[in-house]
Amino acid sequence: MLHQRFDGVPHQFAVLWLAAIGVPLMMIDWVCHRLPAPLVRALFAGGVAILGYVAASHDDLNALTRALLAAGITSAASLTVAMIIPAALGAGDVKLLGAVALYLGWVGWLDLLRGVVLALLLGATAGTTLLITRRISRTDRLAFGPAIVGGALLALVAP
Repeated sequence: MLHQRFDGVPHQFAVLWLAAIGVPLMMIDWVCHRLPAPLVRALFAGGVAILGYVAASHDDLNALTRALLAAGITSAASLTVAMIIPAALGAGDVKLLGAVALYLGWVGWLDLLRGVVLALLLGATAGTTLLITRRISRTDRLAFGPAIVGGALLALVAP
């Protein structure tokens, strides 16, 4: 599905990298409530490398600048939320939000906003469903990594 949507698009390999690293991160976080820092770093570093190459080869430094700004702004905003409401986001979530913001920001500011909103909606839906079905209690922590990656991939795949 991702390949069909991005066939011929210069940043298609970055999106495939996001999926290749993001899906295992989703599963690990869902099962273990951990987002391994080496994988999150690989997601970010790979994105910078791939998008940097695309920017240089297609003379599109504006998109790379926007992507890096999106990652920085999203990281700062999510870190602020995590400091004000520690139960809302963990350190792994903050790092992951910054990493996926790089990919969303490359496409555009509205795509970044759509990805973050979709992540919040997916997380809220999952949490509400798990509460209603009594699979978790109100005091349990919910893995937010799957919603972050899922929201980003949905925002990138949706036309």
